[in-house]
Amino acid sequence: MQRRANSKQLSIFFLLAAAAVLVSGCASTKGFLGLATVSYVDEELGRIEQEDRRRSDDLSAELERISSGLAALEADLERVKADLEAYDELSAEIRQALTDFSAVQEATAELQLLAEQVAEELERLPRETVRQIVDALQAHLEGLEQPDGK
Repeated sequence: MQRRANSKQLSIFFLLAAAAVLVSGCASTKGFLGLATVSYVDEELGRIEQEDRRRSDDLSAELERISSGLAALEADLERVKADLEAYDELSAEIRQALTDFSAVQEATAELQLLAEQVAEELERLPRETVRQIVDALQAHLEGLEQPDGK
């Protein structure tokens, strides 16, 4: 008998629990006896759809802003790349100018040494010989200046 009473109590408990769930199934919403009505569900769906559209519009605007910023950054990057290429070209020109300048310095030093050697040799020569060399060089230069080469 005890078992039957326990079984009956258990059955009553389950029936009460099921009734409580059915009656309060949507207790957090507006409705009839805790159950949502069709109009309430439709209103909530409309509100949710409107909120979704607003969020979608906000996200689209944010995406557009980010895309615009990205395009500006890409343009800046292209300008920086162009500047770097120009700096590389300028750097190459400067390196070449330094190389040329070094070659000119070396040639100048060689010519100065040669001029000193020529001056020493000329000091050893008698003055009359030097005058004859100068006259011969002047005549040669005058011949080069004439258009027919004579």
